[in-house]
Amino acid sequence: MAHCLRITRLQVGSRGGPGRHGLGPETIVREQKTLKDGEKIFYIVKGGIYRVDVTAVPAPVSITWVGASCNDVKKTKEYSERCYVETNAQLLIENPAALGFIGSGATSMTYTLTRLPD
Repeated sequence: MAHCLRITRLQVGSRGGPGRHGLGPETIVREQKTLKDGEKIFYIVKGGIYRVDVTAVPAPVSITWVGASCNDVKKTKEYSERCYVETNAQLLIENPAALGFIGSGATSMTYTLTRLPD
């Protein structure tokens, strides 16, 4: 089962706002979740700079960026990366046990997606 959360770029006028023009980071999502074998979640993000932090136990997860030149990892328990998204991209986090990796079913993970100031 895939979960989808559409994240839209914050448009800022003269009043300013979080995550824009050096005013500070904006936490998009911070969540603890259990993923079953082969289960995935994804987030669609607009242009900007993002930071992703993921911790998974006991089984590793895979991290994939679609539409952005960012570090993908096929199997990890710890991931902490910044990513520059030019226009639109998709962040995919998946429990790859069903994809041929040796795994023991569900994995519990904590993850944070933050938009950083431009």
